[in-house]
Amino acid sequence: MAKKKRFRNPLKSIRESSSHAPEPSVPEPTIPDPSIPEPTEAETQPSKVDQDSTHKWPVKAIDEEHNIIKTLKLRAKEIHDVPDGLRIIVDFDEHYRPVGNAAGLLASVCGIVATNSTLFPICYEKWPALPESYFKEQWRSLFNLRFYFKVHEDYVKRYLMQSINRKWREHRIKLWDEFNDPALSKTEIINNVPEGVSLDHWALFVEYRFKPETQEQCKRNKENKAKQLIPHTCGAKSVARRRHELQLETGKSVGRGPMWNLIHKRKDGRYVNDKAKEIGYHGPEHSGRVRGLGLGAVPTVAFKHTTTRLSGMNFGSSDAGSSSTYLEKKVENIQSQMQALMAFVCSNQGGNVPQELSAFFTNSTQQAPDGDGGSGMPNGSNPNSNLEDA
Repeated sequence: MAKKKRFRNPLKSIRESSSHAPEPSVPEPTIPDPSIPEPTEAETQPSKVDQDSTHKWPVKAIDEEHNIIKTLKLRAKEIHDVPDGLRIIVDFDEHYRPVGNAAGLLASVCGIVATNSTLFPICYEKWPALPESYFKEQWRSLFNLRFYFKVHEDYVKRYLMQSINRKWREHRIKLWDEFNDPALSKTEIINNVPEGVSLDHWALFVEYRFKPETQEQCKRNKENKAKQLIPHTCGAKSVARRRHELQLETGKSVGRGPMWNLIHKRKDGRYVNDKAKEIGYHGPEHSGRVRGLGLGAVPTVAFKHTTTRLSGMNFGSSDAGSSSTYLEKKVENIQSQMQALMAFVCSNQGGNVPQELSAFFTNSTQQAPDGDGGSGMPNGSNPNSNLEDA
């Protein structure tokens, strides 16, 4: 995988350098070629993406052909250098979120592909507007090829989509913050193309940013962000990874309450502010999210109440006993309805059931639920039901 390039605006770098330099005694030189700008102090400092891509992650990989587990130390940018036949093992917790060092490596790889404007172009106005083919190609050629996931692929894809989506949006914001210049016209900004981005894609992105509705939305987003008064102290490590490490250290399950306290307290034990102490992990949840569990956790899984709809009936997994009793009552009700219908048909057919209906009535009235709620009945373990309701 090619090294992730940091996006720096050469024109801005030159202006910043000249603003701090003493006034020259000779005429200022012309602007140099943007393709070879003189690096500034800020440019020599590694970005977060660069730090992640250069960090060596100790991970385990499986050789499926020989059924051998190997230990590797791997940088995110070296993911394509893994020998063929080896796949990085990624563990998941009970909320279907990746944990361990492999989760850190996976998140770093997501960051590299999300900020690659060839793999995920910036020219689309919103993430849902990106054709699904972009993600499918990365799933086929990268994630499914280089990683061994211990859960159903639907859960994996949901996490990857969320992770890449977030990083893609953040990358576009940073890119615009770096290259937007009120002193330049729209045409001048378009002509100042970032490295690694095609001129056509950059022009479409700039046009989108200059739309009045986009600027209004950005203003609202800025106002909403200012209302977010509860910072966390989790850093770059995901909540799922920190929770997993804490559970390994203590040997106990860690709930949402302790996790909220952990990621909203300083080292001295004080909350980051009074608001964090007041709210805790209580209160209404954002749609599709679970407070205190981080990216990837959804209510249908976190609250152990995944729901699948079948002919107007809901089957929940929050309580296996109550679910089984509920199903038994439903089946009994259906059986009684079928018997009444059979009696009605017989009375209108002179006591005889038509041949084409006899097998249907026999199968319908003889079915009885098993101890687990009936074989073939959908349950909360189906990842597709979680994806639909998430």
